[in-house]
Amino acid sequence: GFYKNNNGDLDLKGLELRSITGSPVKYLSFTSDFFDVEINGNYYFQNISNAVRKSLNHYIPAITYETTEEIKENKFGYQLDVKSLDDLLQVFCPGLNIETPFLLYGMVDSENSIFELKGSIPGMSSENVMVRNIYIANNPGEEQYSSRFRFGEILLRNGMNLQNLTVDSKISGNLIDNNISWGDTTDRSYHGEIISQTVFSENEKSSWPHVDIRWSPATILIADSVWQIDPFAATIDSSAISIENFSFSSGNQKLNIN
Repeated sequence: GFYKNNNGDLDLKGLELRSITGSPVKYLSFTSDFFDVEINGNYYFQNISNAVRKSLNHYIPAITYETTEEIKENKFGYQLDVKSLDDLLQVFCPGLNIETPFLLYGMVDSENSIFELKGSIPGMSSENVMVRNIYIANNPGEEQYSSRFRFGEILLRNGMNLQNLTVDSKISGNLIDNNISWGDTTDRSYHGEIISQTVFSENEKSSWPHVDIRWSPATILIADSVWQIDPFAATIDSSAISIENFSFSSGNQKLNIN
């Protein structure tokens, strides 16, 4: 078959869906010219959203989930093998390019509050930004969830180049300790580190929690300029976001948000 919109036509030949449900462990596969998906285990897609919330609740108890007996547990491994996205992106996201091939994989175990995602992407680009060597590692532990996203290079249209941008997060007990760093060990023209802590608490007005974020002071190098970020705070509620005492300055240049 074919799909058509204002951006062009997409040939859907080669699509195949296979499902094996008679054995103790179910199996589902989807193959195409664009990507292949494999799922092994017991999966109940109507409960996936609640399974993710249950995993989050293990590390952030302020995030609630449904506990009715009718909900079936998800326990499966998955793999996404991406072969080529050029034709898909031309029709659905013209201007976006994603390099292939790449592999993403992991597992979901809602009974034990596990949601795992690992893999890497060679790169992606648009009119204004290019990102290369994307690394993803999300590892659930018994008491702490560790997450890392690493971008080998980020090149912006204005010429700014960030090397080795890394976002490390440790999540447990309603806290997220976050460290964002970037910079080349040989060229420190663009270099910095930002440390923050996020605190979650129950929200009587919403199923999503109240969030308080505290940022530590930081020094950032941008080209030949040294910029300072003063300690500041932010609050996220069900219907509002507030920022207190944000100050980003270099010499006579200063940006304040309060």
